[in-house]
Amino acid sequence: DDNHISVSSGVTTLPRRYDVLVGTRLNTRSIGAYSSWLDYHPGNRLFDSYVDLYGGRTFRSISKSESLFSNSLSDIIIDNGLKMITRKYGGRFLDQDFRTGDWREMNTKESKSYVQMILYVGSNDLLSSLKEEIDVLLDEYRFGITRKYLSMSWQSQLFLAD
Repeated sequence: DDNHISVSSGVTTLPRRYDVLVGTRLNTRSIGAYSSWLDYHPGNRLFDSYVDLYGGRTFRSISKSESLFSNSLSDIIIDNGLKMITRKYGGRFLDQDFRTGDWREMNTKESKSYVQMILYVGSNDLLSSLKEEIDVLLDEYRFGITRKYLSMSWQSQLFLAD
């Protein structure tokens, strides 16, 4: 079903250097270091540094206030995050189809919503840990609970030791 609510309807594409990749297939503990593979993509690293600077408690304290100034300030922070990736670096926000692994370009509304959510969650506090755990649980729901077997690399090491 191409109209699944959790899949962007954008054009299928290949990631470029400064794209922000929103992955949906690596949120599992069973693949070890590969689960953080997207964290090292250049576009994600740029965006993460922006989130480290303006996200988390800083963004929440600004957006929590009811004043007109704080609302416009939080909008500016969101827009600047978008512009940094799209205009300054020529990147895009790409969402991964969890069923096929294809990358799809997020529209402006989806990108803005993603930036706002990530700024709110932040990168190094309780909310980011909860988001990470929810992502793992969602992947277990989508793909099944991880196997309880030794990895192939471990089994091959045992074989070589004999």
